[in-house]
Amino acid sequence: MTPVLIVAATITVMPGMLQFANRVYDYVEMHRRLAVAIEQPLCSDAEELTQQADTLAAAIREARPRAKEGDIFTLAASEMFRARIAAIVRRTNFDVAAFLERHSGEGEELEVHVFGALPWRTHLALMPIIRQLPELPPELEYEFVGRHLVLMDVGANMVVDVLRDALPLPDDAPVSFAPTPCDVHPELDTCWT
Repeated sequence: MTPVLIVAATITVMPGMLQFANRVYDYVEMHRRLAVAIEQPLCSDAEELTQQADTLAAAIREARPRAKEGDIFTLAASEMFRARIAAIVRRTNFDVAAFLERHSGEGEELEVHVFGALPWRTHLALMPIIRQLPELPPELEYEFVGRHLVLMDVGANMVVDVLRDALPLPDDAPVSFAPTPCDVHPELDTCWT
């Protein structure tokens, strides 16, 4: 198959993958262009590294002032990622419920948003799943925060995009179809209005 046919087949079969790859490429090119302009210390301590990451993050925010969720995980890419992650979860018998229970905070949900930073040890790289996702350049990495897949800029310690509810709901999650009492008519067992 010629390269033109391969690209044409990829576009028609997996438009989400192509969109994702192009947007990652554009982001990484911008990241590299901005990172070159930042002074690199010869010997770095933790404070210098944090300052360097903050400087890079500020430059990226300035270069992408209108960045929002869905810029890289487009609608088509989101569908492709969710389908792939669900297939991996099914194939590997990954226990989503146990994972969520083990890695949930003390009842508080961590707020994840574009340009935000994640506190240390709040995000996890689910290697069995991440190894099977599209490969990323070294400037970016995938992380999971609860059920959300987060695209992180490693050098800037910054969220680039978020794919909400990337991990499927656990199969054993109770779905309640039980009728609820009626507030208007407390004598009724079920509300029909």
